[in-house]
Amino acid sequence: MTIEILIAEKDPLIKQISAQLREQAEVAVSWVHSRISLSDVSVVIYRDPMGVIPETGVSGFSPSSHVATIVVDPANPLFTESLSTEVPATIVHELHHCSRWTKPGYGRTLLEALVSEGLAQHFETDFRGGAAPFYASALSPADLEALSVRAGQEYDSANYSHTDWFFGSASRNIPKLSGYSIGFDLVGKFLKAHQGDAAYYHQESAQSFRSNSREP
Repeated sequence: MTIEILIAEKDPLIKQISAQLREQAEVAVSWVHSRISLSDVSVVIYRDPMGVIPETGVSGFSPSSHVATIVVDPANPLFTESLSTEVPATIVHELHHCSRWTKPGYGRTLLEALVSEGLAQHFETDFRGGAAPFYASALSPADLEALSVRAGQEYDSANYSHTDWFFGSASRNIPKLSGYSIGFDLVGKFLKAHQGDAAYYHQESAQSFRSNSREP
C-alpha cells in the first residue's frame, strides 16, 4: 500500500506542529492499512481557518481515489485537543472515501452520498474505539425519523442539493449536518442486520442499504 503524507510545512504555523501532524497521520494510515486495501493516495495537510469545522478546527475532503485533503486551523482554541483526536479520525474518514471512490464511487444521488458518508463515519467510529463523531447524532430522534423519510423521497435524485442535506437549509427546514446523521443511522441499521463493519462493506453498492432505510 502506498499512501504518502504531504504537509504544507512552508506555512510557519504548520511547520511548528509538522512533527505532531505527521505522527498522527502515520497512526491513522497504519490503522487503515490494517483494515482495507488502498494504494496510490496522497494525504495532504494544510492550514485554512475558513475551511475547518468550528467545533474542532479540522475538516477533510476527498475529491478522488488519489487525494485526501485535511484542513486544519492551529489558531482554533479547540485544535490542541483535536490534534491527537480529530486529525487522525478525519484522515481515517477521508481514506475510506478514497477507497470508495475506487469502487463504486462517492455517488451521484442522495442515497449514494448518504451511504458513503455513513460508512466513513462508522469506519471513523471504529477507529475512535466506538465513539461516534458528533455529527453522527446531530438530530433528535423525532427529527431523524422525519428527515429520513424526506430524504427517502430524493434517494434517486442526482439533482439533490448536497449543501442543503449535509450543511443545512433554513428555507427547507433541514438542520445542519442532517445528511451525516441520516447516513450514519441508515448504514448502522445495515451493518447490524448483516453483522459486518464499514471495512468489510467499504465498496458495497448503495442499493444494498435500501432495505434498511425509512424510504416512504
